[in-house]
Amino acid sequence: MRKEYVGAGDGAEAIAWADATLRAEEEEKQRRNREELERVRDLAAPVLKTDDAANVLVRAALVDAGFHRHNGQWRMRRDS
Repeated sequence: MRKEYVGAGDGAEAIAWADATLRAEEEEKQRRNREELERVRDLAAPVLKTDDAANVLVRAALVDAGFHRHNGQWRMRRDS
């Protein structure tokens, strides 16, 4: 943050008012952004839980079918 002395009088008051207005607008914008982010997180939470459950089911089905993970890749187990 940088402060700059602009003197006194009507010009200084106008600059101070403009600065305060810009600061208030920025704070309001940040508040709206935080609210929107919270709303999106609330909407996404059930989807993420469903995704986790689906991943568990797919992994179980693949293991049951004889697959295993090798370096992140699903491969069919060889008979030894």
